[in-house]
Amino acid sequence: MSVFTHLHHDTIAALLAPLNLTLIEAIAATHGIENSNYLLRCQAPNGDPVGRVLTVFEQRPASALPWFARLLAQLEQHGLPVAAPIAVDGEVVLDIEGKKAFLVPWLSGEHVFDVSQQHCRAVGALLGRLHQCPLPTNSDAHRNSERQLLATLATQLPDLPAAEMHAAEKVLRAWEQADGTRCLVHADLFRDNVLFEKADAATRAAPSGLLDLYNACEDLPAYDVAVALNDWAVNADGSFNRPRHDALLEGYASVLPADAAERHLATLPLALTIAALRFYLSRRISQQHALLQPQATGTVSKDPAPFQRMFLLRYQDWIER
Repeated sequence: MSVFTHLHHDTIAALLAPLNLTLIEAIAATHGIENSNYLLRCQAPNGDPVGRVLTVFEQRPASALPWFARLLAQLEQHGLPVAAPIAVDGEVVLDIEGKKAFLVPWLSGEHVFDVSQQHCRAVGALLGRLHQCPLPTNSDAHRNSERQLLATLATQLPDLPAAEMHAAEKVLRAWEQADGTRCLVHADLFRDNVLFEKADAATRAAPSGLLDLYNACEDLPAYDVAVALNDWAVNADGSFNRPRHDALLEGYASVLPADAAERHLATLPLALTIAALRFYLSRRISQQHALLQPQATGTVSKDPAPFQRMFLLRYQDWIER
């Protein structure tokens, strides 16, 4: 989470006042590259500590936010460990400093970056549960589309080395033709989007938080699994750590009906390649965007080079099948 919009303590305190919460401390968070996030330490009238997270949307259209609020509330009802927006004066889409925001509970747990097989198995199971949840169905839904995003990102292809450009064009054409049953996907399930209750005890890996569903959309489930594998189950050079790779797939299959995982993952080799390409291209854009945000603090862009290497590895694996 990064901070592009800098908020004064009194501004946040005024937002919390209708909830009878006293702001003790607002901590600017530093992971992620799309929104401004503040971790809020508050106090209830009885003196109990209360944690909240304020997300200020920097890029997401305001018209999209009611759909995401409904999605998060629905996932919470289905037992997923998400933080659904809290209403303030009857509104869940909030206004602050001329921007839209969500106020959500501060979920317990920690991020895990030293990943074990147990963590990967738990993440696979979490994805399997997510893929069985419906999307909100309402006529005014403003849905994401990873495929539309890929089409936008593809405008960068002429700037790539010729071999990469031709490989990317081939992969994009194949992905456009890929078919199968679609479902709700997270589309961004990196390590910094899951919390674990026991971050230091791999044998008791239990996800306590599923974060940042603002890229969620409807697509092939293999795409979601591919995004996760490309982060949770890789070595430093982008190759797969096979024990972690297999553990994530085992966890995924463990919560699905018989044979469903096999059907869902029929396009996995191609999905792994397109997922690597997507984050290679989007990180290139983020680097360019960061140059235009001199006031931002925290992590405002991430290095595209690891996903560049990964894309070439996944592409080679795909064409050799």
